[in-house]
Amino acid sequence: MDGIFAIAMTLLVLGIEVPEGIITESSMASYLTLLAPRIYIYCLSFILLGIFWWVNHMQFEKPEGG
Repeated sequence: MDGIFAIAMTLLVLGIEVPEGIITESSMASYLTLLAPRIYIYCLSFILLGIFWWVNHMQFEKPEGG
């Protein structure tokens, strides 16, 4: 089951696009401003996958002392 979460998180990272050409500091700021909604969705998706992964581990963890 861990592999499914790992693959989903890897696919999220592979979906990040690097801007082409030379980017100045000012154009990078405007570029990041345009990407802000996508960055937010990316971070939220990554955090949710991490939470689901953690909950999955908690469900199948053996109880202590048992």
